[in-house]
Amino acid sequence: MEFLDITSIRDTRFGKFAKMPKSQKLRDVFNMDFPDNSFLLKALTVVSGPDMVDLTFHNFVSYKENVGKVWAEDVLALVKHPLTANAPRSTFLDKM
Repeated sequence: MEFLDITSIRDTRFGKFAKMPKSQKLRDVFNMDFPDNSFLLKALTVVSGPDMVDLTFHNFVSYKENVGKVWAEDVLALVKHPLTANAPRSTFLDKM
């Protein structure tokens, strides 16, 4: 099982700012070569990493248009919340 710690998320990107996936199979499924494709309206990229140099990009695709925008705003709101980085010591001990 793999998980992503919310404190390591640096940014969320949606729409034309989302990173295009490298997988050729995914490109074929969504017909990304056509100019009238609405794939970017369904795409969400979560940028994470221990610092601003070593970044990892996680791509997500929603079933409807503009759902990625709502997801991006909600995830970024959780990341920017003051209690996310400044939780009590007991929370960090439980996490370990």
